[in-house]
Amino acid sequence: MPTGDKSKATASKKATYVSGNPDQVKNYVDPKTSTEEFWADTKDSLDLRYGGQWGLLPLIGGADNSKPIAEWMYEQSYQRMDVIPIVLQTPKMFDLLPNAAYWHEAIKAMFEVHARTIDGLNASLTVNTGEHNLGISGGTVKEITQVTREATSVSLGLDERTGLPFETLFDIWIRYGLDDPDIGHPLITRVAPKGKLPKHWTAEWYSCTVLFIEPDRLRRKVNHAWLVSDLKPLSNPDIIGKKDKSAGRELKQLSIDFGGFALPPTNKRVKQLAETVLNIIKPWAKDPEDMLLPANEVIAGLVDQEDIGIYYEGVKRATILSNTEEVGADSKISGINLDGSK
Repeated sequence: MPTGDKSKATASKKATYVSGNPDQVKNYVDPKTSTEEFWADTKDSLDLRYGGQWGLLPLIGGADNSKPIAEWMYEQSYQRMDVIPIVLQTPKMFDLLPNAAYWHEAIKAMFEVHARTIDGLNASLTVNTGEHNLGISGGTVKEITQVTREATSVSLGLDERTGLPFETLFDIWIRYGLDDPDIGHPLITRVAPKGKLPKHWTAEWYSCTVLFIEPDRLRRKVNHAWLVSDLKPLSNPDIIGKKDKSAGRELKQLSIDFGGFALPPTNKRVKQLAETVLNIIKPWAKDPEDMLLPANEVIAGLVDQEDIGIYYEGVKRATILSNTEEVGADSKISGINLDGSK
């Protein structure tokens, strides 16, 4: 790789730097990224032609100290971020059930905010080969026979709530949408309004579509995205009973596997869709200060108890004393009541 004066390289089409601005080389700010001459997927990647710590000498700065190029910055490691699940479509079967909106919203919430873990998203490639001898020396040639992609198999980790809402959700989803074990067909036929059942019970009626987005470190760009369709549960939560007086009660943690197929991160339309969604939800703009307090109603209730207990002793009484200037300067309330009046 070049290690000297990079000014000539900036004039070349083959070495366009960040945002295509050669001044950023002169007044170095960010490491160079691969350029528009490469595939679009690499244009925001760190340029592999620069940096490198495992040659004859580690590449830390530049050969010309008047123009530091910060080679070490190209060693910034990739960190896999948690995926952001966005439910794009829920099973149409719930339109045929009472309280349809609840079921649609419950599935959306389950994927997007209740799932503690999401596993099984994959796009790894495997090169399969055939082998034959190369002469009599023992050498062999591996011929490419097929390239396959690992299948995505989504699995959710959930913590069951009191009242067993997840158990109920999956029971309804499976028995009414997929199949009932006792009668051998979906129970939706028993509850669907007359004339509302479709002619063909196809997958959109019992499966959902979810976009899984892995953002970059600042959650402003898309690293990977999987568009998974035909998602339906392959089991319900375990329903078991037992007795063990020597142990404490168990929390119920669920692991639910789903069937489905995915369009992989290398699909440019999937990535464009993920970028569009990311710009809509703006995860980088979330502020922890925007969280609502859980005590608003409690505080309002305390005002109604102004002559009782700790409220009276700790606030009302101190306010009364401060009005008569019997409270020291360090603890003076200045006569301001809880309701803001003086």
